[in-house]
Amino acid sequence: MPPLKLPARFFASGIADALATYYEAQQCLQKGADNFYNGKQTVTAQAIARICHDTIWRHGKEAYDAVCRKECTESVEKVIEANILLSGVGFEGCGVAAAHGIGLSLSVLTPLYGDAKGLLHGEEVALGILAQFVLEGRSAEEIAKVQDFLLSLNLPISFEQAGIADFTPQKIRLVAEASCKPKSRIWNMAVPVSVELVENALRAVAKLGRERLARG
Repeated sequence: MPPLKLPARFFASGIADALATYYEAQQCLQKGADNFYNGKQTVTAQAIARICHDTIWRHGKEAYDAVCRKECTESVEKVIEANILLSGVGFEGCGVAAAHGIGLSLSVLTPLYGDAKGLLHGEEVALGILAQFVLEGRSAEEIAKVQDFLLSLNLPISFEQAGIADFTPQKIRLVAEASCKPKSRIWNMAVPVSVELVENALRAVAKLGRERLARG
């Protein structure tokens, strides 16, 4: 078999994007939000989102390590299926929420400050997952588990890692305001959302990221 040519960074970015699928689907379901076809979630879409989640957690790290070695293994094939097919059907059939609403809003800093330049879609979503977990009020243990998983794939868990060296209150406000625009997917959340709550979530992610990286 010829060497695998898949870039590890892009593969990891796809894993982060796929990881968000189930967490966002759950919020959309609880909110009763429409999916990308202006309809409600089907049982099939819910099941696919769950299988995507399970596949990523079971095979993601092993697959990433294989891609770094330029090897195509069974785990790599399973994760490619999750990244493309399962995540694609899952998010279209279920909808997305804060992980994308917040993560993609980091791009508002690029034209103004040059921050987050070159950040991949899944790298933005990785930080968005952590912010969504804070909004949901998930436990420190759940957040730490996702942090550790993202780090194992060389994905960002802090804004410094995402190319935002100085995440000032003004920048946090800009990202929070962009996240909460009227048509943002963040409104698919089943928990309370506001600019102020998103600001608090971003500050929490920043603090938790610094603390986790300090521990090594």
